[in-house]
Amino acid sequence: MVVIIIWGVMACHSDRNLQYPQARKDRYLFLGHTYDWQRGGDKVDKRIERIDYSKFKGIWLGGDLCSATTEKVSTLSYLDNLFDLSSPHTKWAIGNHDLRNGNLQYITDKTKRDLHFTHTYNGICFLVMNSFMEHDVFKDSCDYKQRQVDLFLSVLDTLQSSTHLVILMHNLLWSDVDPQLTEASQRAINVDGSWMDMRCDQHSKFKDIYYPEILNVQRRGVQVIIISGDGGQYDKGYKDTVASGIQFYISGINNSFDHKNPALSEKFNSSPDSVLIFTHDLKERTLTGEFVCLDSFLLNQ
Repeated sequence: MVVIIIWGVMACHSDRNLQYPQARKDRYLFLGHTYDWQRGGDKVDKRIERIDYSKFKGIWLGGDLCSATTEKVSTLSYLDNLFDLSSPHTKWAIGNHDLRNGNLQYITDKTKRDLHFTHTYNGICFLVMNSFMEHDVFKDSCDYKQRQVDLFLSVLDTLQSSTHLVILMHNLLWSDVDPQLTEASQRAINVDGSWMDMRCDQHSKFKDIYYPEILNVQRRGVQVIIISGDGGQYDKGYKDTVASGIQFYISGINNSFDHKNPALSEKFNSSPDSVLIFTHDLKERTLTGEFVCLDSFLLNQ
């Protein structure tokens, strides 16, 4: 079965007989914009609660887990029970709904990590970004901004032994790094964040600070994959590869909104939600992403 997503550039494929970890293969699940529109601010979409996460080596979270993630400390306990937030294989790139109520210590107390961090496993180097440097919580925190820049640039400068670099973020910081990406990615994302300053001085956009170094990493033979999690409202799965070979994804879900509300129904794409699954073949040294229809995935997991 193939479901064609009219608004998206990617098709949402059925999960029929999807094969799970075999020898020398790991699978990773990326989830973005998971909050439930109907159940207050402290729950994910009911379908996300039904996933068997034990079938994946790791969970990559693209932010906006709940609509008011940090309003109550109990919400973090609920999310921890789902995603095992302190596991080194759980990566969480925070979104605006994760920050909107403050209480950022609720997140770091559960994850045991900063809101930006790096981790390397089986040849994959992860950079997990706090992409909200212009959020009220951070926009005047020049030292904090600089610490993230210093950490990531030091990793990019010395990255040699990894086969892949995976950069996770919530915001779309990269729509302006290549003309091939701009129009389609801005249509696919919920909100474009390429205007944000990553640090306090001038010329500090993602494309100015990070992208030249990321290009150098790709040229050194490390496959770069960049994923933004603020998707799902207008596009059910975006992927593009630019001339350098760098791969870009936008992924998220959104279909728990009130479909009887004409204002939302006319605005949002109500085609089937999809999730993004990566297969890491350690023998072949490949990391391959595929968009899979969420509902069929639940039926066949």
